[in-house]
Amino acid sequence: SQVPAHVETHLDLLKEAMVVATGDTGAFLAKLAICVLNPLGYINVFKGRSYDSLDYDARARHLLVLRHTPGRYDCIVMGDDDAKPAMDLDDFKGTLEMWDFVVEFSIP
Repeated sequence: SQVPAHVETHLDLLKEAMVVATGDTGAFLAKLAICVLNPLGYINVFKGRSYDSLDYDARARHLLVLRHTPGRYDCIVMGDDDAKPAMDLDDFKGTLEMWDFVVEFSIP
């Protein structure tokens, strides 16, 4: 099915999906931290229930950084090998705050 044009998928649907992430079917979402950089310069952070219980390496692997432009999401990677930045959510948040970005947490 299609999502209506007025629905901001990451704000309206992602948070709800992460709230109900339990058991085997939701275990993957519960381990994620998803940062969505929007066109206005804000960063929305969605953190799953189990993310904080992971070790540092696992938290770094489970951090997703996306850039949202109308009608499109791009994964933020760095370097020639398209690798993700080697940082967890706390590192990423600290980097953003150094550059005076506004970070909005939407934690289930």
